[in-house]
Amino acid sequence: MKKILALAGILAVAGCHQDHHGGSAYDPWYITYSNDHPIAAEAESGYILAKEDELVDLINIDRVLSGLNVLVYSPEISNVARAHSIHEAIGDFTGSWNPEGDGPSDRADLAGFFYTRYGENTSAGLSDPVDVFNNWMLIPAMHDNLHDAWWDRIGCGYEEDSWSTYGNYWTVDFLED
Repeated sequence: MKKILALAGILAVAGCHQDHHGGSAYDPWYITYSNDHPIAAEAESGYILAKEDELVDLINIDRVLSGLNVLVYSPEISNVARAHSIHEAIGDFTGSWNPEGDGPSDRADLAGFFYTRYGENTSAGLSDPVDVFNNWMLIPAMHDNLHDAWWDRIGCGYEEDSWSTYGNYWTVDFLED
């Protein structure tokens, strides 16, 4: 019995969302699927926000250097992007489509966004925002998303989960008003 309790304590400290989600009145996963996987999730630490902010800054600096508009940071879009990164970690999948069959614009609709276009870049396995950005610059579809002149707003989500296959998950969502 002591071993089971010790293991439960280790899992809770390690940050496995399935072990600590839903236990309090405050729920950072404020929009969920019926299976309790997140659609929108607030950041649970300053560490996560700092990593996300660094990637958004890299994207906007690159856009300015390329003669493009700066994208306006949106906490609400970040909450949807972050939830997708969390969902990838707990579901052990990668990419823009989740096991429920929803893509980026479907999740934006579920979160109540109004937009003309909605796009997304994802990455798994890299922990450093600079590495994520540099990798996206090498992938034509991701590069094109980063340099799309029509995007207006941006949100970024990051999740670390040492129990998952890739350990680090990034989602950047772009919105055209």
